[in-house]
Amino acid sequence: MSKLSVKMDDKMRKIALYGGVFDPVHAAHLAVAQAALAGAELDAVIFLPAASSPHKSVGPVATDAQRLAMLHAATEGEAAFSVDAWELERGGISYSVDTAAHFRTRYPKARLFWILGADHWARLPDWKQIEELSAMVEFLVLARPGYPLEPSQWPKIRHSLVAAPELPESASRIRQLLASGRSIQGMVDPAVEAFILSNNLYL
Repeated sequence: MSKLSVKMDDKMRKIALYGGVFDPVHAAHLAVAQAALAGAELDAVIFLPAASSPHKSVGPVATDAQRLAMLHAATEGEAAFSVDAWELERGGISYSVDTAAHFRTRYPKARLFWILGADHWARLPDWKQIEELSAMVEFLVLARPGYPLEPSQWPKIRHSLVAAPELPESASRIRQLLASGRSIQGMVDPAVEAFILSNNLYL
């Protein structure tokens, strides 16, 4: 059971869904979630590890259980953050429209948001059933290095721009550093780093 399902009440009306592979979750993921939390005055951010991302050609390196453990470790200190395994338990390709429909049913009174980077914003028309998805959620769009924000591209889709630091961390870079025996100190939460090292992940 996620932290949110325990703490959720009628006063919590603004919830952001934050999907991704999180292989591993790193400092930039957390910075984005914090920026969205503050910028949109959210009540909660739900981290949703994907079973299989439609935007990636290869699957995650870490197991589902390991990715969940790292997310729980990374979000433990923020009461507004929670982790939900719904996409993992459902299995298959994790399409955002299916996830949004599930959480719209679970929290019918909430105002739902979807956190995404400018790189995904640029490809939004390629998302499955984007009209249905955009009817259920408002997008919180954050800057990404190399992807200028052009919100006027999709004027009919509800969205807000959220200022966030453009951090250099990426999961693939972290995995490369670990594979070559180099340090990732400061790139992930200390508890996540300890988990990675103790489980010999990405070596």
